[in-house]
Amino acid sequence: MERLRDFASVLIRPAETMRHVLDAHARRLVLPLAIAASISAVLGERDREVSLLAGVLNVAVLVGLFYVFAAIAYAAGRFLGGTGAARDVRAALAWGLMPVICAMVWRLPLAIVRPGTMLIDVGDGGFHFSNAPAGGCLMMLLALAAELTVLAWTIIVSAHTVSEAHRFSWTRGLATIAMAAVAPVIIAIAALLTAMI
Repeated sequence: MERLRDFASVLIRPAETMRHVLDAHARRLVLPLAIAASISAVLGERDREVSLLAGVLNVAVLVGLFYVFAAIAYAAGRFLGGTGAARDVRAALAWGLMPVICAMVWRLPLAIVRPGTMLIDVGDGGFHFSNAPAGGCLMMLLALAAELTVLAWTIIVSAHTVSEAHRFSWTRGLATIAMAAVAPVIIAIAALLTAMI
């Protein structure tokens, strides 16, 4: 019962909940949370029909990317003066994905009812809605607003949980997440520039 309380409270009090999880729980549920968030992300990708095998492979790749991102976030946090252990940062990032997991409330029914729905089609020189669900543009705008809310909520919750794991301010937690997100892009650009020389 305490776990369910933690799952709910991380959404509204992420720093306090994360401190409780880090101090009280030996099992931090990193892998199950990463898998659940990856399943939610795959369900949220409704622009094409995906076979079960492809869906499982997508989830596996996303879980692998989660662990890579967690390692980069650990290093970025240490660079910013954080003192958290790598396993604490992994746990913080996994718990920070709770808004994505909660998005399954509407992603799963939509995936069952309207599989393979392309929401926005880019072609013929512009954007247009394709295969819009009943309700047309209003439903599309509501879905977009919901997805943007989940994205913002995830960033905010993750910034607070990472800051608690590294024991610094939430703004440094936000900077840690930003650095971890940008680092692979910078490395790829540097590799391309080096290859061109």
